[in-house]
Amino acid sequence: MMKMQPITTEKLIEYQNNICVFLEEQYFLESGRAIVLEPIQKKILNDIFQTKDKNGIRIYNDALIGMIKKSGKSSLASGVALYMLFCDPIFDEPNEIYSIASDKDQASIIWSKTKKAIERNPILLDSVKIYRDSIVVPSTGNIYKVLSSDSFSAHGLNPQVVIGDEIWNQKNRDLLDALQFSPTRKQPLRFIVTYAGTNTVTPLFELYEKGLNKENK
Repeated sequence: MMKMQPITTEKLIEYQNNICVFLEEQYFLESGRAIVLEPIQKKILNDIFQTKDKNGIRIYNDALIGMIKKSGKSSLASGVALYMLFCDPIFDEPNEIYSIASDKDQASIIWSKTKKAIERNPILLDSVKIYRDSIVVPSTGNIYKVLSSDSFSAHGLNPQVVIGDEIWNQKNRDLLDALQFSPTRKQPLRFIVTYAGTNTVTPLFELYEKGLNKENK
């Protein structure tokens, strides 16, 4: 692993403006090397994070990414979670990030990948507290937790980011509805990676149709 340098204010600003730079410098794989994003991954991230309004606020609140098995979708989602935990600007309240899926084991996959990426990076590791199913950044109050449809109490939470994994088998909207974004969140994001699925009476298909109809609410 390369020698790590402290993240300066100038570097943090650069990271806030470019998620791809952040990931390729701070997201470490099992090999000890920083991740190298594929062109399609960079396009997905830049389309989401670089498309902003005149006030510099991201305009997209929903991102539904359909990818085949072993195509890097979990790493991509984990990278988004890592960025949101450390770099996404905080407006009025600390950022709350939640990984969701139909069961806790599935919901934990992306969270665990993110945890391991932090543990491989001494700079990031020194700035967090890691618990059984949550990661907290004490200096900002940002938190990243795991939730699932089979065991959750999401009402009363105030998510800035929802990371969804394999929601093709989500039977109802209960978890998604409980994690609706508050109007106080200026640029929330629901980032979902999943297989396509075959059922047209699911939350996944609703989100797919929403995208086809170019809805962003």
